[in-house]
Amino acid sequence: MNTLNHNVSNISKGGSLIGAEENLAKAMLERALMDSLGSIGSVNFCSKDQLSVMQSQARDFFNTSKPRFRLMCDIAGTDPDYIVMLHKKLLHHYERGHLKKLSLKLVIVKLINHL
Repeated sequence: MNTLNHNVSNISKGGSLIGAEENLAKAMLERALMDSLGSIGSVNFCSKDQLSVMQSQARDFFNTSKPRFRLMCDIAGTDPDYIVMLHKKLLHHYERGHLKKLSLKLVIVKLINHL
């Protein structure tokens, strides 16, 4: 049976929390992808200018020279160059309207789950 702390018991048996850390890193990459494409979630709390800044910051995150980005990719078990390429392709298709008929979140979740 899986409980909230099922990974904790694995530590005493020589296991680790790698699965939890990897899942968190993948969730952070997923959120950054969503934000960079303008799918920021509830927009009632900020102005258009603030949304633009958030989207710009999310896009700037996908840079292999940024230590935080490299760390998230390392923890997620993926190559930073691959994630940058994935982001560029998603952005390209999104800006051309190729993803309008699809659920953006579903597309990104499926891509991240395949890492």
